[in-house]
Amino acid sequence: MRTDAHNFLIKGITLVGHKLVDSITSDKNWNEVKDYSKENSLPLTISMISRLASELF
Repeated sequence: MRTDAHNFLIKGITLVGHKLVDSITSDKNWNEVKDYSKENSLPLTISMISRLASELF
C-alpha cells in the first residue's frame, strides 16, 4: 500500500476553513503564500497561512 502525504480526509470544516481552502486551492495562490512566507521568514502554520491568504487574495 502506498502512502501519499498529499492526500487526506477532512471530516468537518467551518465556513472560515472553507474560505481558506478556496483561497489556496490553485497552485498559483498556494505557491504565492509559501513563497511570501519563506521570503519573510514566517512560519507555515494554519493561522499564518490563513492570515497571508486573506491579505494576499
